[in-house]
Amino acid sequence: MTNDELSTNQRKAIDALLNHSKIEDAANAAGLTTRTVYRYLADASFRDALHEQQDRITSATAARLVGGAGDALAVLERVMSDPDETGATRVRAAGMWLDAMRNAVELDQLAARVAALEAGR
Repeated sequence: MTNDELSTNQRKAIDALLNHSKIEDAANAAGLTTRTVYRYLADASFRDALHEQQDRITSATAARLVGGAGDALAVLERVMSDPDETGATRVRAAGMWLDAMRNAVELDQLAARVAALEAGR
């Protein structure tokens, strides 16, 4: 189901579901009953349209995060090596740096494994 194939109320429901963590809150925001939203969610085509919108938001968020990664690392690097910062602040910055490094390595390894699995198809 493409966005054009959704009813006005279904589009409202998707927008509300993307902006509220509870279905009841989303239903109220969309001017729909909770039962209607649950009925929409039971439909595979509606769920596909919702997931497509969620994927777009996730991709846009990831792009913003990647774009700011260099600046964020520069801040951490500056704080880690600043002798005027407290020891606790420097340790926290170093820990964040190591966490970011570990996450990057894990994602890189995961991507390589997925690529290898896909190549084996």
